[in-house]
Amino acid sequence: MRRFIVFFNEARSDPFWRDPMKAGRMDIVSNVIIHTFFLSNAMRGNVELHLILNGPRDPPKHIEMISNPQTPFSKKDVAELIRIALWKYEKKKRKVEALPGVFVEKKSFEEIVEEEEGPKYLLDRSGKSIWKVEIEEKPLFILGDHIGLPKDKLRFARKKCDEIVSLGSVTYFTSQCIVILHFLMDNLGKDIEIWERK
Repeated sequence: MRRFIVFFNEARSDPFWRDPMKAGRMDIVSNVIIHTFFLSNAMRGNVELHLILNGPRDPPKHIEMISNPQTPFSKKDVAELIRIALWKYEKKKRKVEALPGVFVEKKSFEEIVEEEEGPKYLLDRSGKSIWKVEIEEKPLFILGDHIGLPKDKLRFARKKCDEIVSLGSVTYFTSQCIVILHFLMDNLGKDIEIWERK
């Protein structure tokens, strides 16, 4: 299982929005989901994505997405899938499986990092080159959005992670970082599972 936690500073934590770009850059959240799960004419299995939405009106919201062939995925309407998931939580006000493989609850970044077991890797430009690090099985990669992790979250993650790793001196989009991590894991032959899309 490949696991990712991504913290979004401004992404809306409620369903009361329509325009993804005006919803705390929910378009960036959508790109992260697409690059985590989608391949050309295929989907990745064996992947778990944790999205922490810290924008208004009800932060923090934790959306957990686990590879599931029943998830009604389409690259064209990922943002709407997120909004539907947030609506399902809004109605129940407790943890819900909003869609197959998509769970929503009110939980903090710190709680998720604490709960997840196994090797943890924080992506930071000041870290050790990832090409020189031996990635263990079932890795958990922790990333920030275009703003980056807030200082308190960064300090916490540094304490909890086994290794702080860098993709180099170039600053990539968060979604691109995930593609690079997938590329690395694919070439290491770790946790590869691909489903053809019909």
